[in-house]
Amino acid sequence: MGDTMDDARPPGGPDVPPPVPPPPPVRPPPGYGPAYGPPPAYRPPPYPVPAPPPRRSRLPLLLGLGGTGMAVLLVCGLLAGLLWANSRPDDPASPGATDPGLVEQVAADSELTRAATTLLDSPATRYRGWFTDAAGSRYDVDARVTNDGSTVARLTAGGQSIQVVEIGERTFVKAGVAYWRSAGAPARDVAEYARRWVKVPAETFGFDLGDVLAPRQVAEFMAPGVGGEAAASVDEATSRRGPPRTVDGVAVVPVTAGRLTYYVTRDEPKRLVRMATGAPPAGGTVQHTRHDRHGGGFRLAAVRTGEVELALTLAQLTATESNQLFTELKAHLTDLRRAIDTEVKFSLNGSVTLAPCTTNGCTATLTLRNTVSSRSPYLSVRQVTAEVTVRMTLDGAPVATCPSTRTMKANGTVRVSCRAAYSIPPSRNPRTHTVRADATAIARALAEADIRQMAKDLADQITGNRNPPTRTGAEYFPKGRPPTLTARQQAARDRVDQLAKRACREVKQLPGEDATAWGSRVHRRLAQMLADEPRTSQLYSEVGYRAGGLSRRWYNPVRGISGWIKGTRVPDVVFGADRLRPELLLDLKTGSLGLEERWYNELVAQLPQRYKNVPVLAVRC
Repeated sequence: MGDTMDDARPPGGPDVPPPVPPPPPVRPPPGYGPAYGPPPAYRPPPYPVPAPPPRRSRLPLLLGLGGTGMAVLLVCGLLAGLLWANSRPDDPASPGATDPGLVEQVAADSELTRAATTLLDSPATRYRGWFTDAAGSRYDVDARVTNDGSTVARLTAGGQSIQVVEIGERTFVKAGVAYWRSAGAPARDVAEYARRWVKVPAETFGFDLGDVLAPRQVAEFMAPGVGGEAAASVDEATSRRGPPRTVDGVAVVPVTAGRLTYYVTRDEPKRLVRMATGAPPAGGTVQHTRHDRHGGGFRLAAVRTGEVELALTLAQLTATESNQLFTELKAHLTDLRRAIDTEVKFSLNGSVTLAPCTTNGCTATLTLRNTVSSRSPYLSVRQVTAEVTVRMTLDGAPVATCPSTRTMKANGTVRVSCRAAYSIPPSRNPRTHTVRADATAIARALAEADIRQMAKDLADQITGNRNPPTRTGAEYFPKGRPPTLTARQQAARDRVDQLAKRACREVKQLPGEDATAWGSRVHRRLAQMLADEPRTSQLYSEVGYRAGGLSRRWYNPVRGISGWIKGTRVPDVVFGADRLRPELLLDLKTGSLGLEERWYNELVAQLPQRYKNVPVLAVRC
């Protein structure tokens, strides 16, 4: 009897139970591949587990207690066995999990999720602090960023002041001659660059400011899935809390996830007040100080070459400040009409032709070719607007300057001519005279279509700012009557519904775990299940759509993880012949909320043109 009671005891006591036999295999339904059996095998905790002590017989002790004592202990032992059979304490998917690492991560994720929820619908946020680019160059920054990533910022580096404006997916810089010289701009163009706004690649300063710092994007990095996107669209990073401290007099709890530490207020509602790369400093306070190029204030232990480092404080803008920011962005549209595009290069196609040339004048004709290294996100076929200036000299003396503006196709050519009128008196003949023609060209960054679309983007952001999205939703889109599904589509929906319910059963919500964090784990489990489905099922997960095609993932040098590029929309499940021919889109909802209209509209805007009316349905636990 003593041996029987010992075998029924759960781990943690002096004895260890025998292995639990696996449940019988689950028979797959007709028409599908192998079904999922039991949950994934138990993963040992990351900390060392002591070996169990040697087994000892309890028979003498039980005999000494008498019959009544034996009966009581037997009942207790059997009860422990029943509890063990239903919930193993060291199973990470169990509600009674005792893995301290998992419990701590749940608590840390809860801090991040509540702060991310507050940040998610912030109309605009102000960032102050500093960051370094991949080369280790440091920039002090004061940036205001809208929820969708439109940005007005001032950077300071090496004594140079740099203005930055980002609208949509375009980044513009305005700086002095010294900056452009240090940046390697062509010597003949430096003066012109210093007079205008200049379009530059988004990652000019090490990362895309609007993409990384948009409040909505920061919220998604903090708590994947909080914004309604697929939780698996951002790589997982183990989170952990640090000891409480203060930031500029505010009591906070630091939570480190990946390379970033987020400083979340201890009081409700939870707010993010600071984020920085590296672990929290050892002291109990973090003071925000003015940073110069020599450093100071919040210092990092080391700068890692090739990775972005930063330390930024955050403050949500008031309604008045947000409106002022949008007013500034709209005003910049006028200035940006004449912005220069650094991603368009020009070259002369062959030699310049000088003909006819007489003693009374000469005509210079040249062919200009452009090479585009980027494509407008607003135009399917981009046109390049070139500002061309031809200067002609006679025996070294200027005789003509011909400015002109020409439009050409991307990677196309255009002919430009300039006529110089002069008079060479007979007294200077016969002799040889030299006529020379030089041409320079710069590209305007924006066409009128770009300006119109950027203005519409801002108008949409302003409307969204005034009318923040509600947290209610629908069970299907498009609106109207529920969509009629074909037999194939209905079978696919039924299969996903089956997998979703199984994922919800297998992934147990842990004590103290936020519903959003639990939902993210359910989404990841569903993605694993779909990855194991046979190809004939035509079910896909982790499909990102952008600009009518498939999106790509990129490495975020701030968070130290990979994620979808800005503008990507990711439904949980795609059913179709292939990813670019979706027949049905399904989105898992683990809570009471449904599909949000804003999310649906943003998804439709990124789908291939022929599939913008594809039905989208919610799938429930």
